[in-house]
Formats: sequence, structure tokens, C-alpha cells
Amino acid sequence: MPSLEELILVNVGWKDRDVKVSSASLKTLTIELGPIKSDKGCGWQAMPGLLGNCPCLETLVIEGGLMHDDVTYMCGGPSLGCCPVKVVKIHGFRGTVKGMAMIKLFLDYLPCLEEMRVYVQEEENSPTRELEENHGVSKRVLEMFQLYNKSSRSRCNVKLMVGDVLCV
Repeated sequence: MPSLEELILVNVGWKDRDVKVSSASLKTLTIELGPIKSDKGCGWQAMPGLLGNCPCLETLVIEGGLMHDDVTYMCGGPSLGCCPVKVVKIHGFRGTVKGMAMIKLFLDYLPCLEEMRVYVQEEENSPTRELEENHGVSKRVLEMFQLYNKSSRSRCNVKLMVGDVLCV
């Protein structure tokens, strides 16, 4: 019997926070975010429903950065505590404070997390190139990732990537 091991959700722009994915065999979930921002009260809080019913899920890939308006509405962090994800890959990172707050939630609440790769947005004509254009921001982000990796509570190796180049 065939089993679902990889699922790609394209142009995700949730309107309904009761989105559910359930698969006993799913190992990799890729979420390609749509071009919209979530509204307060809907959006990233759907994450536990996506992750909670996949007991074999090892890898979560987020394409399109971390787009949200209020990090406090992101998944109710503690409900991620039963999620078995070992690897998180975030593509399109812009170095924003809210993006860093979401990364912190993943680091704090995914108990099995072993590796996080954060890929900086590289689009040439992007209007939001904070990480590349603002040296102060990129330096602070780099320092935060380095401090996390050196901390005694660090159980996860966090890597900041620009293309294929490892910065941390």
C-alpha cells in the first residue's frame, strides 16, 4: 500500500485555522506561503493542526519567509511540544524582529529539533532586503544565531545561510 511521505502545500494563505493534515507516514512537509499576510486571529495558529497529526514528521520546510502580523497568534507555542520535527528549513528570511520571534518559538517548543537552516532572501529586486542592506541588522542576527549555538541549552544546530554559503 502506498504511503504519503512528502507533502507540499502551495500558495498557503490560511483563512481557516482548523486546517488539518493527518498522515502516519508523512516525513517532510513543505509549506509554500502565498503572497498574502495573515490576519490577526487566523494564520500561523494552524501550525499545530498541520504538525500534530503526523507522528513521523521529521522535516518542516517553509518557503517564502515567515509572514505574519502578530507572533503571539502563532500556534500557541506550547502546543508544538508533541511535534517530532527534527529539521526546520526556512527560505526567504528577511531578518525582521517578528521573523526572529517565530524562529525562537520553533527553537523553544519543538522538543526534537536537531537542526534549523535559515536561508536569507536573495531576490535582487526585493523591496525588503533588510538582512542584506542593513549591516547592523545582519550583524545582530548573526550574533544571535552564534550565541544560541554556543549556549548550554542549545540542543539544535542553527545555521544561517546565504545561498549555499554558511554564515553561522
